[in-house]
Amino acid sequence: MNRITPLLLCASALAAGCAHSGSATSGAAAAPARAPRTATFTVRNEFKLKIPAGTGKARVWIPLPQANLNSDLPDFSASTVRDLKIDAPWPVRVTRDSEGNEVGYLEARSPPAGDLVIVETFTLQRAEILRGAVEAGKTRPLTAEEKGKYARYLGASTHIPVGGSFGDLAQKIVGDEQNPLKLSRAIYDWTLRNVDYWVKDPATKKASPAGDAQYCLTTGGGNCSDFHSLFSSLVRSRGVPTRMVYGGMMKKEIAGQNVDASYHCWVEILLPQIGWVPLDVSVADMFFADHINPALGPDDQKRLRLTAGSNFTGPNPAAVDYYFGNLDERRVVWTSERDLQLDPPQAGPPVNTMVKGYYELDDKVKEWSWDNSALARVNTYAEVDAPVGADWPVK
Repeated sequence: MNRITPLLLCASALAAGCAHSGSATSGAAAAPARAPRTATFTVRNEFKLKIPAGTGKARVWIPLPQANLNSDLPDFSASTVRDLKIDAPWPVRVTRDSEGNEVGYLEARSPPAGDLVIVETFTLQRAEILRGAVEAGKTRPLTAEEKGKYARYLGASTHIPVGGSFGDLAQKIVGDEQNPLKLSRAIYDWTLRNVDYWVKDPATKKASPAGDAQYCLTTGGGNCSDFHSLFSSLVRSRGVPTRMVYGGMMKKEIAGQNVDASYHCWVEILLPQIGWVPLDVSVADMFFADHINPALGPDDQKRLRLTAGSNFTGPNPAAVDYYFGNLDERRVVWTSERDLQLDPPQAGPPVNTMVKGYYELDDKVKEWSWDNSALARVNTYAEVDAPVGADWPVK
C-alpha cells in the first residue's frame, strides 16, 4: 500500500519509557505505577422487531451485559452491573448460550402485527484492564494437555479459518518463533502495517457484512470484527488461543446523546502461566494512523475520531503499545465468541455473534448479517463518573 500523509497532527508522547510500536519482544507498553481507572455509566439498549401480519410465533434472543460472573476472563471480571431491568410485552427469561454468555429470551405466540420493542437498562461500572508490560519470559507454548483444553479457541470457525494459506502467512510473519507473546506481538504489528480500518479512507475501504478474516486479508481493510478475525486466524494458526469479545465503546463525545453507539469488538489471547490477555489491534490502528486519506471531509473526520474512542488527536505510539495487553475502561461487554448455539436452540445454524441480538419468525431463518438476522438495536448511555483526561487512554 502507498503511504498517505496522516491528516491529523501527531500527539506528543504521553508516557515516558513506553516501547515503540515496532517492538515485537517486549509485549505491551510499560504502564505507570497507578491504579486502574474506573468509570460508571447508565446504559439503555433498545431492540425493535417488526412483526408481519399472520405471524404464528416470534422468538427473540437479546444480549445481556456480561458481568458479575465467576470467570478467569478479564473482560467479564472487569465489569459490574447493577439494577438490570428489561421492559418487554412478554416475559423475558435469562438463559446461557454455548459460550456461557447470559442471554435474554422472549417467545410470543400469535403476536400482533407491528413493532415488538424490548428495552434493557442498567448501571455499569467498568475497570480498566491494566497489566503494563507483559514479559515474554513468563509464558511458553501450550502443552499437549492445554491444546486439548483450549481446542475451541484454537480451531477454525465460520469466519476465522485456521491453517492453510493463513498458516503459511503466519509462518512468513513470525518464522520459527514459538513464544506465544512474541509471535502475537509480531502479528499485531504486521496487522497494523498491512490492514487499514475502513474509516481511514471510506472511498476505497469498507467493512464486510459479518466480520471475516479472508475478506480482511483480501481487501486490506475492514472494521473491528474483520481485523480481529484476521488476527485470530493468524495467531491460532501458530497455536495461540484467541477469544473474540463483542461489546461497545462508551465514547465521551456521544455520552448523553440520543445517538446509537453501535458496537465494537476486541480479542483476548491466552498466554500460558499468565492467563487471558486483552488487545485491540483495530483501535490501535487508529493511533498507528498510516494511510489516512488527506481529503476526508468534516463528517468523515468526525467518524474517524469516534471510531478511535475518546480524546483522539492523532498518531500516538504509546497508545499503540497500550492496546497490546491493556484495555481502557470505557467499554461494555455484550457477548463473547462466535458460532453460538442458543438456549432454547435456534432453528438455524450457529449464530455468528449476539452483539445485536437474533430472531426467528415461524422458525424461518435468514442468512446472518448485521442488517438481516440482527435486530434493529439502539445503544445509548450517560456518564455517571467517567473522567477523561488530556492524556487518556495512556498516562
